[in-house]
Amino acid sequence: MKVFLSHALDDKSHFDNIADALERENIAFWDPSSLKAGALLADQLRSAITECDACIFIATEKSVGSAWCGAELGAFWGANKPVLLFLADPTLDANVLPRQFQGHFVEKRISKVVEAVKVYLKPAQSPEPQVPRTLAEMSESDLLTILDRAIDGIYQQTQATAFSASVVTDLAEMLETKITDTGLAEIEGDLLDRLRFTLQGLLGAALPAVKTAASKNWRHQMQITTSTGLWQMYALRESVHAAGDVSLYVACLLIRYSENDRAVTAAISPRVVDNDIDYVQRGITIASPIVIVGRGVVGIPKK
Repeated sequence: MKVFLSHALDDKSHFDNIADALERENIAFWDPSSLKAGALLADQLRSAITECDACIFIATEKSVGSAWCGAELGAFWGANKPVLLFLADPTLDANVLPRQFQGHFVEKRISKVVEAVKVYLKPAQSPEPQVPRTLAEMSESDLLTILDRAIDGIYQQTQATAFSASVVTDLAEMLETKITDTGLAEIEGDLLDRLRFTLQGLLGAALPAVKTAASKNWRHQMQITTSTGLWQMYALRESVHAAGDVSLYVACLLIRYSENDRAVTAAISPRVVDNDIDYVQRGITIASPIVIVGRGVVGIPKK
């Protein structure tokens, strides 16, 4: 059992304090010093997150604004692994914490964070109780257990939508001024990394949660079938040809879902053209993606 410590690079002193406390309790954690030079940072972080069972987010002014930390938290959320928030900066307003985790475990004392980690990492000792078949057979404890599970399910759905909303809003803000109707501004370096890691936060998200979350900023939606499957497209803007037969969708988020409606591939394309004019090639044209995460490629649209 291992813990991942999500933190900003400038918060190493807070990282060391938590790490020391975990070591005293013989709780293993992923050590960033194990990163190998020359290997892709994204791949190494993805591997670390996969092997860890829980995440402690060291919340400071710098980490709250870090795209890297946001991507790490999104990965744990998508994997349905617990995230505990350590408020390392006591002056930090809880309202600035990542929206999808507001209301979760938040603690200012390291000792309490470590105690909570022990609880989350403790393996289950007994199977879940069998639920009686009729209400008449239920004890008060059984009934409360069922109600708690139902409430927890509703809460998780709400939180999933809130997290998806946070991700798609961040993507929209990053792209709004970079992709115009007439061209694509240069996207590279830190912005490209931020796009990629933010986009990874959508992997594993449920279709209804993303669709609801995207409706605020990504107002134009349509389905596109390509050689790799069925994609849902969300666009920030739409321009219509004067003849009314060509729609140009600008700044497009493309997501392919699995059979159980979970996002398995996500991409950002500068534009998608829906052409319905007879004297030119009809159909959908998708510009080469700026970035793509997950499994596979966008593929060629089918007519």
